[in-house]
Amino acid sequence: MATNKGIKEYDSIISAVFEAIDQMQQQGPVQHVHEEFARRAQLNWELFEKPSALSCVKQYSELMHLQSNISDILKNEFLSGEFDFDEITKAMGEFSSENCLVFVLKNQHEAMNDYGHSIEKWYGTHYRKGRNPLH
Repeated sequence: MATNKGIKEYDSIISAVFEAIDQMQQQGPVQHVHEEFARRAQLNWELFEKPSALSCVKQYSELMHLQSNISDILKNEFLSGEFDFDEITKAMGEFSSENCLVFVLKNQHEAMNDYGHSIEKWYGTHYRKGRNPLH
């Protein structure tokens, strides 16, 4: 959720995000970062607290159709896979300002008319189509 200042400065925020993405793409995947996340994931797995039965059933029943090995559903939520330089490089190459959607959310809709908003027909969500500030 954006603050009032964030709404006013969204162009510079989006630019900063894509500058950081560009830097990561130029640097390439870093194995020690992956290893740090893997260690944190392992700790989260070891310190996992049992959820309520209802939330557990709901969450994991939705994941069952995505997993090939049902016994790994719970574990896969916490633990990361192996470091694969080529796959990570390929995935990072997909991030660009030309193929993204940016959602700027604000808690209140005051003065939405000033932004030339539209209302989505099924849920009544206010939105505005705009230019990509990076192009």
